[in-house]
Amino acid sequence: MPAATAPNDSIVGFLLLGLFLSLPGVLIAWITGRDGHGWEHGGRVAAWIRALLSPFVWLAIIIVFTVLFTGSVTMLGCLMPGADCLAQ
Repeated sequence: MPAATAPNDSIVGFLLLGLFLSLPGVLIAWITGRDGHGWEHGGRVAAWIRALLSPFVWLAIIIVFTVLFTGSVTMLGCLMPGADCLAQ
């Protein structure tokens, strides 16, 4: 029974490798999945699809963290002595 769940688990791993590491992740997935651990069972397609979507995910992460950082710096500026943030 555990052998039936192995390809699904490896496909999730290939998805994550492709998503977070892009092309190096596809290479790692290819090297580690050559001995029958799911590379032939859809892992190749999963890694490539996520590698193609990876730039959009990283762009979203950068935008979110930029907005969070900018907001925190703005809020810290209101804590400075002489800041008049409430008089707007």
